[in-house]
Amino acid sequence: MKDSSLNRETDLLKKNIELLINAGDIENSKFLIAEFEVLNQKDIDIQNMKAIISMVENNYVDAEKHLWEGICVDPENADTLFNLAYLNELLGEYSKSINFFRQACRKTEDLQRKFTINQNIKKLCEVVSSSIDRKFIVLASCSLSASLQRVHHVSRALMELGHEVEYIEPLVEVTASNEQVTDKTLLDFSRRNIVWDGLVRVHTPVSAYFEGRYLLDNFVDIVQNLIDQSENEVVLICYLPSHVDIINQLSGRFKVMYECLIDHNDVEKERQIMEKADVITTTSTALYLDKYLKTTKGNVFLSKNAANINALKVTTENIIPDDLCNIPSPRICYLGTVDSWFDKELFYEVVRTNKDKSFVVIGPANEAILNEREDNLYILGSKEHSEIGQYLKHMRLGILPLKGYTELVVNSAPIKFYEYVISGLPVVSMNLPEMVINQNFVRTCNDVKEFNEAIGHFIENDVSENEIYEFANKNTWTSRCLQMISFLNEESQQHKKELVFKNLTMNWGTNIDSNLILLSMYSLIIAEKDEREGLHLARKAYSGFSLLYTLKNYIRLLIMNNQLSTAIEVVLNDEKVHKKYKVELLYAIENDRDVYSILYFCIKDNSKIHLNEMDQQSVEYANYLYETGNINEALQIYWKNSQSNYHIHDSPMSSHNMWELLEIIKHNRSSYFKERYESLCEKYLAIDERESQLDLTFSKSVTVLVITRNRPHLLERCLKYFSGFKSIDIRIRVLDGSDQGFKDNNINLLQKYNFPNVIYYHYDNDLSPLDRITQVLDHVDEEYCAICADDDFLSEEGIISSIKIMELNKDIVTVKGRSFIYVNDDTTKIFDFPRDSCESLLDDSPFERINKLTLNWVPQLIYLVFRKETLKIVTEMLKREDVRKLPFVFTEYLWYFSITLIGKVENSDNPLNFRDFSIDSEGNKVDGFPKFIAEGTFEMHYAIFKSALVSLLEKSYSSEEIAKHVDQSMDLFLLNSWGLSRLN
Repeated sequence: MKDSSLNRETDLLKKNIELLINAGDIENSKFLIAEFEVLNQKDIDIQNMKAIISMVENNYVDAEKHLWEGICVDPENADTLFNLAYLNELLGEYSKSINFFRQACRKTEDLQRKFTINQNIKKLCEVVSSSIDRKFIVLASCSLSASLQRVHHVSRALMELGHEVEYIEPLVEVTASNEQVTDKTLLDFSRRNIVWDGLVRVHTPVSAYFEGRYLLDNFVDIVQNLIDQSENEVVLICYLPSHVDIINQLSGRFKVMYECLIDHNDVEKERQIMEKADVITTTSTALYLDKYLKTTKGNVFLSKNAANINALKVTTENIIPDDLCNIPSPRICYLGTVDSWFDKELFYEVVRTNKDKSFVVIGPANEAILNEREDNLYILGSKEHSEIGQYLKHMRLGILPLKGYTELVVNSAPIKFYEYVISGLPVVSMNLPEMVINQNFVRTCNDVKEFNEAIGHFIENDVSENEIYEFANKNTWTSRCLQMISFLNEESQQHKKELVFKNLTMNWGTNIDSNLILLSMYSLIIAEKDEREGLHLARKAYSGFSLLYTLKNYIRLLIMNNQLSTAIEVVLNDEKVHKKYKVELLYAIENDRDVYSILYFCIKDNSKIHLNEMDQQSVEYANYLYETGNINEALQIYWKNSQSNYHIHDSPMSSHNMWELLEIIKHNRSSYFKERYESLCEKYLAIDERESQLDLTFSKSVTVLVITRNRPHLLERCLKYFSGFKSIDIRIRVLDGSDQGFKDNNINLLQKYNFPNVIYYHYDNDLSPLDRITQVLDHVDEEYCAICADDDFLSEEGIISSIKIMELNKDIVTVKGRSFIYVNDDTTKIFDFPRDSCESLLDDSPFERINKLTLNWVPQLIYLVFRKETLKIVTEMLKREDVRKLPFVFTEYLWYFSITLIGKVENSDNPLNFRDFSIDSEGNKVDGFPKFIAEGTFEMHYAIFKSALVSLLEKSYSSEEIAKHVDQSMDLFLLNSWGLSRLN
């Protein structure tokens, strides 16, 4: 009776307050509210009244605060939702207003009020161009009670935008009292345990076990019911690749957004969820580039992390937290978890060299890392997220002492960075890719010295508050969620890859040259327009710093540039690549099996493997399943094949995987596969099993033909250079066309230095370099022969690489490595010369190869390594009497064309050729094709040129067909190179 009387008094008081507000008596209504709150807990009606009073007084900040406090009291109160809608209408936030009106309408039973709300929505929709009624179902990667992560921030920001949000936590195991558990029982259990986080409904799906045995779970049922009951468009936001298993069991209409936050190992599931997704968002540049390369749908977007301005707002600015007040200024803060990515050595060195500054660590710390005490180091432990702003307010700057060049930080996009900035702090970071953003309040560093200098700079100099404020407002969770909604609405022009690439490049600026991870990322961007230049940059990044990430991008671009042989060589020489992949690669080459799949296994890029081309009962498919974590299915296929298909016994990778799988289940056949794997290693790698690296001894020898005339000083330099080779057996034959005086000088220098393995030949000075090559080949014993002018260099690495590539593919007759130039004998300044390059010419058709060769400027195909037999075919053709009378330019290009017609030409990214660009060949100026076209003599010489090429292939093709293709190629070459026609 007493409670009933109290309720009547309470209702009466609230009614009086409402009357006062309606009468405009704000002061008395505030007085009664204050009296009410002294005697009562928070009341939803009072919260709404307080919000209305604040709106009347134009105090919209307090109005919003009161309404969200009301939501915490009763998240389903229609009045509160209506007032939130009205408040946002006053603020001009019309999309948010519409969303809250829609929620209010669904919670309202009064038909007249529903009509009024719908009229409001209709009016506002005339102002807003697009406002889709959506429910977001978040398939979370962690519970809402965990430390705040992106999934939590996104859910809450969508809620604050007025959308319905259903948060599905990961499965929780429960023990059933008996086996008679039904779907309905579990669903009812989860419904009873729904909790609210603001307006976010949090669901906990359960999996039931009885006596340790799994019975069933209700994850799919929860999501399906939410879809079925929804009156609005449903969007599933997925945070794990494995969520594709849930999606595949759902029915009805819904969209899928996949938020990729890390580089997941579950490659097969990620491939599937990317195929299902309408929108894919990535939080780091590395992830963006990686996922963008894996899909052709154009639905991959960069959506970096952010911070919550409201959560970090400080209302009691001058109050310092108790555990901070005795820590002297200036205070330098590290906020976040201290774990494996934390650079302990750098951090302690920075602390010890800055004794006049206090270093404050806030967050869970691994005691094995922060295990040393310093008098200026303060470890405060974890804090509630709502407290963080109060701590950051009293710091001078924030730091990110994370390990710079590691796989962990490639995809790292720390939320703490945005929390620093939104709190007004400048940031000093190690050289993480995501921290290179071209802002004055951020400094990235490569070492302790730079880190200390950056700290000193920000201690001494204030940063621009306007710059920080502008950046902070662009990087809130609200702005990120609006961005995500624009992706769903297909209103994402400003987020198209071209603009993203442009902005990234502008932000990186000159840091690209000093940060090799950035350079590797940049290579992928450049490769969009110029695959070869992208390859050069990827190689530079990999050569400078060999991470799996830089290796992956380098191999990707080698494959993109059709440089399969170089890609094989690179992975065989990389210590990070598991030996089983190297052995499998050599096995695949020997047995003419799929090499590309093995290369992708080597770089952990299994998504590139073409599953549709695989027999799903094959050993190759089992290898794929094993590598992507589907070991049970892999074992079944392996086992089946081991009974009927001896290929599993021949494949090193399959033998290795079977050994490991059978070892797990303690099967006695594991020892057989272990021994089989070890014997295959010995066969393909020629090493003892106890060694951990590939034996890379190079046993092939090569003859180098050095062409010289009247330049003893250059010949001396050239021979000294080649005499320094250590890893290859090199035989040199000097083909000298010098006049008598220079000939004597050359002989004297050979006698003076007594170069090993050098044989000297002298020819009449009217004999061309090609004639000299023709005459000496019969005296060459080696299988491979390189040609080098006296003013040039061929790198030892490039020669070895070329021979290895030709060893792997007998159809390749030469390899075009990278060309470099220097000027005026100055070898201290060497420049890349991409013009003297061509794509791989690996088509089976000689006509396809020569067409590709002449698409652009024809590169020099002479100062390279060749198969000797190829040179013999070419030089035999050059002996023809009519060919010998051709002007040199015709003979030169006859060489290039004939090499391409005879066999395949591979393209290698290894440096090979270094040339002095200021010196003509043997000091002679050579007239080009335009001169002969202008004189009208081109066709006469070209007839001989064409006849010689026809003679090379006439045993395999008709003369008419060969001549037709040669004409087409020459026409293309003249047009592309000089804009000329041979018929002018």
